[in-house]
Amino acid sequence: MNEISTTSDSKHSRKTSSIFFYIVTFALFIVGIRYFGNIGNDIKLFKQVKPIWLITALMAQIGTYFFNAITYQVLLQKHEHNNNLSLKELFEASVVMLFLNQTIPSVGVSGGTFLLKLLHKKGVSTEGSIFIVLADLFIHYISMILFAILLIILTPFFHFPHNYIIILIIGIVIYLILGIVVTVGSNRKIQTFISSKISHIGLTRRLLQKYKSSIGIEFNGERRLIETLALDKTATLHAIVYDIGVVVCDIFTIYTLFLGLGVSTNFIAITTGYILIQIITLLPILPGSLLVYEGGMSFFFSQLGLPLETSITVTLLYRCLSFWIPIPLGYILYRKLYKVNDEPI
Repeated sequence: MNEISTTSDSKHSRKTSSIFFYIVTFALFIVGIRYFGNIGNDIKLFKQVKPIWLITALMAQIGTYFFNAITYQVLLQKHEHNNNLSLKELFEASVVMLFLNQTIPSVGVSGGTFLLKLLHKKGVSTEGSIFIVLADLFIHYISMILFAILLIILTPFFHFPHNYIIILIIGIVIYLILGIVVTVGSNRKIQTFISSKISHIGLTRRLLQKYKSSIGIEFNGERRLIETLALDKTATLHAIVYDIGVVVCDIFTIYTLFLGLGVSTNFIAITTGYILIQIITLLPILPGSLLVYEGGMSFFFSQLGLPLETSITVTLLYRCLSFWIPIPLGYILYRKLYKVNDEPI
């Protein structure tokens, strides 16, 4: 009887998730159409960029998914000894994760949930799947902290506004807190303690039960994050380097777009504007932090001495390459990866 009930709940949860997925996707496409309609013809914007630099920017964006996939591959091979997922599949999964994280604001939870289920279906243990997801988040936080520290060190040489230093310091603190949360989250005893406390609240109890049901994975055992990463310091260092590669490719995309529009700038200024907007938009409000991201990045670049009009154009072009174009591609790949071994994720 319990098995029948569990199966029924699982099917209902899967159906609900699918309906929600379609609604969010459709709504986002409508928002996208209206959004670009308000700012003008994006095709004309792309025509302003010199072809060689536009191609370079596109390749740089592809590089973000490539380095992201390599990061997962390193963690899987070194800590799980699992080769069931090819680099191509991890590349596709990276696109899907971006799609889900952009369309469903959740501080990366939606994309992480997809990866968790994909890894589990590919034979990675439950503990191992959770470890990979948490390790990737932790490593990304380390990368962002390193970038912020580097920019603070370089501030006297590039004469950045003083309020930028404050934002960078706040960013470091936030990323440290997030890192601690992820580390604590890998501890089974603490998980159980927190779960027992919040389960007394009706709404959180229902949300927690719904989340576990939608994942369809039993959370047993644990894999301590810091201790496990420390077992193979070389692999962890490689993963950090590859994650830094993801960020560098993103920054290089923006840099080449400025060059394509005939504006000469330095890489550090672009890096500063990029890191600052990542900090500002840490907390999700709208899908992809619409308008906040565009307005903030354009403002930061203009404050760093770049022409305001060009900064706005570059920001819109970058968002098209990194946000709007991957959405339909992510949707297609999601449907492709939705079934693994003939079982829905």
